[in-house]
This record gives sequence, C-alpha cells and structure tokens, in this order.
Amino acid sequence: MRRARLAAVLTAFVLMTGCASSGSSSSSPEETTTTTTTAVTASAPETATLPAIFLPTAEAPTDEGALALGAEALFNASGGHYPVTSGTRVRFLPSGGSFHEALLTELKKAERFILMEYFIIKEGEMLSPILDIIREKTAQGVEVKIIPDGLASQSGIDEVLRAAGAECEPYRGSETEGLNYRDHRKITVIDGRAAFMGGVNIADEYINAISPYGHWQDAAILIEGEAVRSCTELFFEQWRNGAELGSCQSYLDASAPVDGDGYVMTFGTSHFAGAQNARAVYLELIRRAEKSLYITAPYLTIDAEIERELGNAVERGVDAALFIPGINDKQYSELISRQHCRNLLELGVRLYRYDPGFIHAKVTLCDGEAAMVGSINLNSRSFYLDYECAACLLDCSAAEDIAEFFSALREECTELSLKDIPALSPAEMLEASLLDRLAPVM
Repeated sequence: MRRARLAAVLTAFVLMTGCASSGSSSSSPEETTTTTTTAVTASAPETATLPAIFLPTAEAPTDEGALALGAEALFNASGGHYPVTSGTRVRFLPSGGSFHEALLTELKKAERFILMEYFIIKEGEMLSPILDIIREKTAQGVEVKIIPDGLASQSGIDEVLRAAGAECEPYRGSETEGLNYRDHRKITVIDGRAAFMGGVNIADEYINAISPYGHWQDAAILIEGEAVRSCTELFFEQWRNGAELGSCQSYLDASAPVDGDGYVMTFGTSHFAGAQNARAVYLELIRRAEKSLYITAPYLTIDAEIERELGNAVERGVDAALFIPGINDKQYSELISRQHCRNLLELGVRLYRYDPGFIHAKVTLCDGEAAMVGSINLNSRSFYLDYECAACLLDCSAAEDIAEFFSALREECTELSLKDIPALSPAEMLEASLLDRLAPVM
C-alpha cells in the first residue's frame, strides 16, 4: 500500500511539474537555506511585473499613534499599496454562523451596490437566503456584482447567481497565470459603508449545516468606515481582470470615516506584487511579539526562516502557540505538516489540536493588541500563488474579542507533545517533500 501510494505521488509529481509552466519550481532564498530542522520546503514561482491596473501606492502612515504601534512596518510589509486608517470600526465574528447572520443583516441594508468575491460559492442553506436578498435588492435597482473562483466554486454557479439578478464574472485566471493561481479572497462590500473579510466561504460546511470534517471552526470580521475603501479596490482588481478598475472611483468614494478605535489596514496580496507580502506581514507580526503570539494554521507549510523566527520568539519569552486541525479537509496536508509540527515543538512553540474537527480560521493575535484576520493561510500557496486579503488591526477593541476567541479555542484543544506526532520514516519524508511541492497545485 505504501509503495503504491508513493508511486502515485511520484507519477503525479512528474505530470504536474511537466504542465506547471508558470515558474512554480523556483525557490525563494529563505526556503533553500540549509537547516537541520526543516525536512520539507515550499516552492515559490517567479514573480511577474506589477500590472498597471493597480491604484497608486498609498501614503505611509504619519499619525504618531499609529507609528508608536508599529503601523509603518506593517504598511511596508504589506507592499505599501493600502493605507492605514483610523476612521474604521471592526467587529470580530468568531464563527461561520455569526458571519452568516451578520452578512444577511448588512445585505438587507444595501441601497446602492453589493460586491462579493469568494473562493467557493455553492448552493445550499447558506446561499439560499443570500439569493433571496439579491433578488429583492436587484428588483429595487441595487447593483450586485459577484466573483466566484472559476475552478473552486460549484460548476454553473454563475448561472444561478445571474438568475437571481446579479452580474457574475467567475475568476478563471489569465493566460500567463494558468490554473495554479486562484482567487482565494473572501470579501463582501455593501454600499462602500460595510465590508466583510475572513476565512468563511459561501458553502454549507462553513455554517455547519453539513459536517464532513467534524465541527468547522472559522472566523471573519465586519469592517465599517474608511478601510472599506481598500476592500472595494481589491474587488475591482479582480472584477473582469481589472478592466474596470480605472472607472470605479464612485464606488471607492462611497466609503467615509466613522468613529472607531485603533488603526486598521485592509490589504490584498497576489503573486504579481513580487515582495511576498503575505509572508512578510506574518513575519512582522511574529518578530514584534514580546509576550504572546497565537496563530491558527489550517494548512501548515512553512519555510526555515518562519520556523526559526517562531523559535526566536520563544527564546524572547513569548508564549507562542499554533492551533491546528484535529480533522483536516485535505488528507495530504497532515503528512506535509507533520515534520513542521515536530520542528516547532523542538523549538518550544506550543501546538494545540482542535479536537472537534477542522479549524479553517486564519487569525493571528500578537501581544493581545495587534491582530490579523483574513483569507491568508500560514502556507506556501497563500504566500506565493493565490490572491488573498486580510486586515491588520492595531489597538482595536476587536482584539479583546479575538483574545476571547483563542481562550475558548484552547479549551476545545489538546496540547501536543513530540510523542503525539510520529516521526516520518524515510519513505514518508520523501512523500511529504514531493507533496509539499505539489501542494500549491492541489
């Protein structure tokens, strides 16, 4: 059985590397660093030239309060395309169910436009009431534009959405991108007033209407005010491959500051950016930690530098902990992540297994005051291939709710030790290494 499985992996590796012509076999300098603690490495594609559709680079933060909180470092790490805002209010939504409830409430308030961009959209209990609202709102003259990923979403979902009255343009990738680069973002923008961002797609497992992997734990945020503008920009970067980005000013101008607390930077990532900004933001949050660092990690595929920085955080006295699934929705992911888990435990990083099922949330909390919530996984695919989105929160009251989320999560987890994670055999090591390189196209 083991030989047959390994042979299948080798065959798949040859086939996939033969058809992946977009440069996905090259590695970043950090990933080729020699280390005795990393047996599995990820691969990064060659970066393309930044396309002209992107709006001009934003101004770096100058507010003394934001600078004192390290906003400039996060701004630079994210690529400098999206501003740090103070006129923004954020509400943390600790589950797919709470996200769905809030989404329906806000969609019903729409008066001008609704923009939705999701990796997965499928028919079912979650989508059904959304379709009802779309029918009602389009009948009232509200514009509804929706981008489902053309490969990950349900086949024919574009026709379902159009039948409800929405404009729908599935993202299928450009000729230069091929099949590897997917739109993994999860965004809704309503009238430029409110936006949602997080790990939750539009499918029934996300609200536990079905449970193929035990209890599905996810999270999202509701954003109101100035930072919604960047969410609108992210949507139009992808809408019809950016063809309308130059004429979307009225949608951007619909956003206005509100009374909020702290600072918020909503931002997007893509392989076009060239600076690996998703990875850079994670590294910035890891390096700034002084007391505590908590990260949910559904798909743990990291390089030697990230492992090393997590270990350095522990050496500084930081309580560094990663939360991983008890049941994974991708069987190969467990094998890929096993060596990383052993490496991290040896470095003193704490690992918590979510026993009820699958944790899909992408949430980071640093020292109880700096947080990131979005679609970005702590893995190579999010770092080097997919279009992603997230929000960095600095000194926002929502961080208190995120801290409570991690506290409650820990109660449902088992803390792991090295004896809980079997060492990889030589054959498994080879298989994991090959799967690690295949993971971005699986």
